[in-house]
Amino acid sequence: MLLKNGSKGSLVLTMQKLLKSIGFDITCDGIFGPGTDKIIRLYQENALLKVDGLVGNQTYNSIISTSKNVTKNYKEQITWVNPKDLKGTLVNSTGASLSAKFKNLVNGAFFWHQSGVGNKIIGWFYSEGKCINYSNYNRYRGTFLVKKDGTVISKRFNDAELMSIRNDMQFVVQGFDGIKANPDIEGTSTAEVGRKCLRPILGFNPKTNKVLIAVFNGDYRDIEQVLKKHSCTVGIGLDGGGSTNMFVNGKSIYKTSRVLNNIIYW
Repeated sequence: MLLKNGSKGSLVLTMQKLLKSIGFDITCDGIFGPGTDKIIRLYQENALLKVDGLVGNQTYNSIISTSKNVTKNYKEQITWVNPKDLKGTLVNSTGASLSAKFKNLVNGAFFWHQSGVGNKIIGWFYSEGKCINYSNYNRYRGTFLVKKDGTVISKRFNDAELMSIRNDMQFVVQGFDGIKANPDIEGTSTAEVGRKCLRPILGFNPKTNKVLIAVFNGDYRDIEQVLKKHSCTVGIGLDGGGSTNMFVNGKSIYKTSRVLNNIIYW
């Protein structure tokens, strides 16, 4: 099977409906035109597939798998953890293959694929006081930071500010600020996080001193409402969409065949 720009018919229509169920803003008319081509290329990039706009068996089956994962359960899922229990690591593995090693995990930082280099984390990523990744673009990004004394700070930091306090950092992950979210100013594509899909977030409730880990169906504009519902005053959005994975106490709540670059675990 091969669908491409100019294709028409029921298979194209089915594919468009699947993409719409995932959260892409796509016209479902059975015509593979420039708009569908653009969405397919974005999907292929997010799914770490060859970006060529051609829909063969690999891309089509990936779209089906992603749609099943996103639509099977829209119920909000949450858990609470102690700040010092948060950790992060590189995995470069599918969510399905991680279930034997991690009882608790969720998606971590955004990442991108650099030709000839591989997957690269976007922003800072610290775990157990050790640097996994840092950046030097000096852009303000939504940051969830746990200091070595357990203090939680979640706000927009730039690279110079984080560099100045790096010796005090126990855990750090960057995404986009969930309060008055404006992903564009943080270098995150609004076209990507503006679509309704599974959205992992971190929040902090200062009254209980607990970290909220949640996955819900929505876009970046919904994050503040979810945070406030759980009495969190701050929080950030993480990598998600069709790549969303969440394991809690050994139970796989969301699991995909997508390759993840990094995860948060506890």
